[in-house]
Amino acid sequence: MFLTKPNEIHSSIQTPQSINEILWFQIDVATTNGFLDLPEREAIYLYNLLINFNARQLPLPHRLINLFLESFQLLCTNSIADKIKGCSLFIYCLLSMLESQASVHTLTEDIDAAKQYILTHIKDIIDMDELLGVSGLSVSQFKQKFKEQIGLTPREFINSTKIEKAKIKVATTKASITDIAFEYSFSSSNYFCVIFKQLTGHSPKEYRRKFQKGKITLN
Repeated sequence: MFLTKPNEIHSSIQTPQSINEILWFQIDVATTNGFLDLPEREAIYLYNLLINFNARQLPLPHRLINLFLESFQLLCTNSIADKIKGCSLFIYCLLSMLESQASVHTLTEDIDAAKQYILTHIKDIIDMDELLGVSGLSVSQFKQKFKEQIGLTPREFINSTKIEKAKIKVATTKASITDIAFEYSFSSSNYFCVIFKQLTGHSPKEYRRKFQKGKITLN
C-alpha cells in the first residue's frame, strides 16, 4: 500500500514504470463531520488515527489485500446494499491497517525538519550538506532514516516534489519548458524533461498538450 496526504506526492517513484492494477481510495479529511458516514465518536476516533498515520509504503497481508479488493468492487456497484457492505468492509480494512503496530510510525524531528526545509526551498538547488545541517545527522544516518520514514531517497523526494509543482505550470501556463526547468533549479532542460517523463509518463510538451485536450487532469 502507498499512502499520501493532501498536497503530497502521489507516486511511489518506482522505475521502470509498469502496468499494474491500482485500487485508489480517496478520502476527504477536511472535517470529522460525517466522516465515512460514521457516528460522531467513531468518526473522530478513525479520523485521528488516519491523519496521524505517517507510514508511506507498507506491506499488506494477502487476506487484507483481498478484503480491500472486495470492498472496492462493492463500492463500484449501483446497489445501495452493496455500497453499505463495501463501506463497512473498507472501514474494517482501514482500521486493520491503521492499528498495525508494525507499520505505524511518525517522522522524527530530524527527518521532519529536513522534509520541511525541502518543501520551503523547493525552487532552490538543495544539496546534501544543507539537509545534513538541518537534520544534524551523518550522511549514512540521514539517508537511512529518510528512506525508512519518507519511503523515498532524499534525491527522489526532492525531484518528485519539484516535478509535482512544476507540472502545474507546464499544464496551465505558456511558459517555456526551459524557463520552468530553471525556475525549479534543474541543471538543464534536458535533465528536467528526463525526470518529468520518468515521473509522469509524458514529456513536458506531451503533458501540456494532453492537458489542454482534457486527456489528463491535475491531481
